[in-house]
Amino acid sequence: MRLKITLFVVLLSLIIDNAVAQDYILDADSVKYEGYISKAMPRSVKIGLRGKNKDQVFTAGSIKGYFDDMSSITYISKKVLNADEDDFIFIPKGKVISEESTVKFYDGNMKCILNEKVSYLLITTYGGLVSYGGKVSGRSVITELYLENDKVGLKKIPFGFLGDKLETSKILLEYFRDNRSIVTKINTGRIKNTANGIKELVQEYISSNTTTSNN
Repeated sequence: MRLKITLFVVLLSLIIDNAVAQDYILDADSVKYEGYISKAMPRSVKIGLRGKNKDQVFTAGSIKGYFDDMSSITYISKKVLNADEDDFIFIPKGKVISEESTVKFYDGNMKCILNEKVSYLLITTYGGLVSYGGKVSGRSVITELYLENDKVGLKKIPFGFLGDKLETSKILLEYFRDNRSIVTKINTGRIKNTANGIKELVQEYISSNTTTSNN
């Protein structure tokens, strides 16, 4: 009787394992490994692979991507083409999201608009606690803005007070060069060098392409 119960428990655990473990990674050779994601961040993912005793961390530069079953989102590894050093991040792919949507990860979030014409990715990462005058005043925050499409690739956009507006304009022209109205705005300095300002350009660009394709 005890043996039957033990066999039943083992069989049940195998059935549950097969039914639930749908997260996976694709290694550098596109080989699929299933497991359970325990921690996802823009530049790395921690996953407990089947048959392994410990969770493993894979950087965005070491694998091609991963699938998160809970959100049903596929993330692919992309190189930041204008970074000073080799830098790779995981970006969501395969879905069209016309309105800004927020994807949460372990220590922050990613606000994104996804489209084959151009994708907008605003990544906010929260760091350690910051103290002022001996008192904890909050956490450090890093905000990064990226645009991406298959033609130009993934590039970081300088924005805000520390952003080089001339450099920003050069990069934006690469993504929007086939839209006369937006190009004119960029060349005449009529753009807001903020995350919201650049998001508005992306939305205008996607909207104009949708309108053109419907006519």
